[in-house]
Amino acid sequence: TRSGAHWTFLRPSGFAANTLHWAPRIRTHRTVTSTHPHLARPLIHEADIADVAVDALTRPEHHHQRTHHLTGPHHHTEAEQVRIIAQVLDLPLTHHTLTRAQATADPGDLPPDLLDAILDAHDHMTRNPEPATTTVEQILGRPARSYRQWVADHATDFR
Repeated sequence: TRSGAHWTFLRPSGFAANTLHWAPRIRTHRTVTSTHPHLARPLIHEADIADVAVDALTRPEHHHQRTHHLTGPHHHTEAEQVRIIAQVLDLPLTHHTLTRAQATADPGDLPPDLLDAILDAHDHMTRNPEPATTTVEQILGRPARSYRQWVADHATDFR
């Protein structure tokens, strides 16, 4: 920001695509496990981030020296996200809540320090939800895509 160059920052919230880590268990066991079923986030579709980026590159006069906080249009808890996936895929899915000890006992591909940081962040966001913004709509003139739309766009990834 002090360089004198033209700049625009895009600060997206949680990516809807992060829920793809549930896909293998959905495909094989029709279950989802998570540690924070009541954590509600306004997850954003990657296409909305891309559309805002294109707008910033093609209409820089509207974005010069601005920071855009980008979110999806609605908060959905992890439990609601699982229900939406089940509805869109027309599959019976179950959701199991893991304790922190259960989650850290089998961190999968995540380094333990990273998993601890993610769990700490989720604990914090459960108590202090991030706000949903209307930035995508203000910039693009249409609402941000819903989580339901994201799931529909990625249905084959879950099957």
